[in-house]
Amino acid sequence: MNGRIRMTGLAAVRTELRTMALRVPEGARKTMHRSAEIIVEQAKKYAPEDERTGGNMVRGIQIIKDYAGANGRLQIDVGILMPPDAFSASGTPLTEAQFDRYVTLIHENYESIIEKPGKKTLQKMGENPGKVGSGFLTRAAREEGQKLEAKTIAAITKIIDEVSKHQ
Repeated sequence: MNGRIRMTGLAAVRTELRTMALRVPEGARKTMHRSAEIIVEQAKKYAPEDERTGGNMVRGIQIIKDYAGANGRLQIDVGILMPPDAFSASGTPLTEAQFDRYVTLIHENYESIIEKPGKKTLQKMGENPGKVGSGFLTRAAREEGQKLEAKTIAAITKIIDEVSKHQ
């Protein structure tokens, strides 16, 4: 990793720093988005799946983008939103409040409220021992979060190296 800035003259340094300033946020954004996609994929593997509801909760795990603050800074979150066609185990449509309550109960207390997991959940438990059940979203985020810092540093270092080569 050759992440140094060459000092060849004030104009060249100014140009190099401006180029980096423009490209670093884009590299960081791409890295964050890729990590969010990995968290969604892992959370779907770790989430208990109730066949009677068509997998509403698993289908609802997704990336949620928002722009916050005066500068409109991009925020990338992973969450669980109710699918438009979500239904209960009895076949009736769900309200968002019912869906949110269900997701919270499953995420926080799965093992204490479900006596016998369904077939899909048992299959996932066999494929991902010790990871399926309560805290599935938190677990997926923690696993990827440990890698995100290194990925971000690598992305920024790559940009610095590319800019330094072209100056």
